Amino acid sequence: TLANVTFDEVKIDKSVINNLTVNTRSQVIVESVIQTCKKLNMVCVAEGIETESQKDEIKRLGCDLGQGYFFSKPIPVADFEEKYLKK
Repeated sequence: TLANVTFDEVKIDKSVINNLTVNTRSQVIVESVIQTCKKLNMVCVAEGIETESQKDEIKRLGCDLGQGYFFSKPIPVADFEEKYLKK
């Protein structure tokens, strides 16, 4: 069962995030997933963030991490390392 599976991170699918700011059902689902993650000491990641309002909403709800075009388009590993890891 799901209760017996061990994992550290849960990712909220882009299909739910798409409607986050306009659909109450999506808001309830996202909020419930985030709260469950916190209770189980898991990291919660929202994927597919494309707008500032989506970013603001997941932040308001307490989501740990977000990813999507709002932050950056997909880039090759070498470009990521050059941009974010070199000091």
